[in-house]
Amino acid sequence: MLVIRDEQLQMLSEARRTAFALRMVEHLRRVFSEWAERQTSETLLAFVQHGMARASSYGFEVELDVARYLHVMHDLGESFDRSPDYPWAPVLLTSSLPPGRKMDRLRDAAEYQMEAGRIARGR
Repeated sequence: MLVIRDEQLQMLSEARRTAFALRMVEHLRRVFSEWAERQTSETLLAFVQHGMARASSYGFEVELDVARYLHVMHDLGESFDRSPDYPWAPVLLTSSLPPGRKMDRLRDAAEYQMEAGRIARGR
């Protein structure tokens, strides 16, 4: 019988998180190339790690949801969840909705917010 100790599980989990963070750095470079070009590799990795921690604090554990959270962070700012510009964000993020539904609503709200900004700027 194979026995995996807690320490081994922790190491596997950490390796998986690191691999995901590196994949997200490359993803951001592809999707937000102009923005990413102005960032150092260290800055991008820090952005991803910060986003992963914030997403986890709101119950997002599925990689797709975490990636979508990073997109919202890019669109609205790293601290959108604490910004007075988006008072709806903490209400939504701390709601009792299941994570997938919460993320769907977060993306919708972020898209509406960005569209409202474009309209206000006359674009």
